[in-house]
Amino acid sequence: MRKKFFGIICFLYLGMIYFLWFSGSLKNYLAPNMQVYLKLSTILFFLLGVSSFCGRKEKHSIVWSDLILILPLVMLFLAGNGKLSMDFAQNRSSNIQEVEIVEPEEVPVEEEITYDFSNPDFEIVDANFLDVATYFTFPKALEQYEGKTIVVRGFVLEQTKLPKGYFALGRYVITCCAADAEYVGFMAKYDTSKIKPNEWYEIRGVLEQATTSSGTKILSIKVVELESITEEEQYVYPCYSYGDGKCSETKKYQFQY
Repeated sequence: MRKKFFGIICFLYLGMIYFLWFSGSLKNYLAPNMQVYLKLSTILFFLLGVSSFCGRKEKHSIVWSDLILILPLVMLFLAGNGKLSMDFAQNRSSNIQEVEIVEPEEVPVEEEITYDFSNPDFEIVDANFLDVATYFTFPKALEQYEGKTIVVRGFVLEQTKLPKGYFALGRYVITCCAADAEYVGFMAKYDTSKIKPNEWYEIRGVLEQATTSSGTKILSIKVVELESITEEEQYVYPCYSYGDGKCSETKKYQFQY
């Protein structure tokens, strides 16, 4: 009886993996480069399940401790499609720090500057999102990219860490599995009364330098154009997870670490 119980559990796990795989929900639990290991495990679950129903009969009965094997199945059922609540980002933001930004002195200009966002210097896509957002926190980025144009899409982080007139726009990043999911984003300057927390936007703007109250130089986005968009892919991953081992979407910017 106990052997057949383990066989049933193996087939249930097998069904769970196939359901996540073919429903497209597996990406909400594992980074693409980690999914291959789970998919290969289906072979093992199948063989173990079949072997549990073969061979001689055993009289071992099920014990209470065996029921713990059902727990992951129950947790998956309760998790639904695996998407994290946007409110979760408040406690798991990695590169958005509590700062008090000192505004740079305004430089008078004779005429209003216009920007062409049809070919921005930085077009942020899923495959380079993490790398660019992380690099913008490096001092070297300030020297290289101040004044460059950028287009990025994401959802607004609901928090009180940033001063009035600034907000964070980002995505959840998974490097291995959903347990290490973090909110990674870009700091942006705009009239925050015109945006809503947890809503998705595309922002088009210019990279500018700002200074925190502690004297740290940071790179933020001065928003020139903002557009509300429908929800896109909630998760992004390290560049190598997208099947391009050379991370071409990131390397084209020639970052100098």
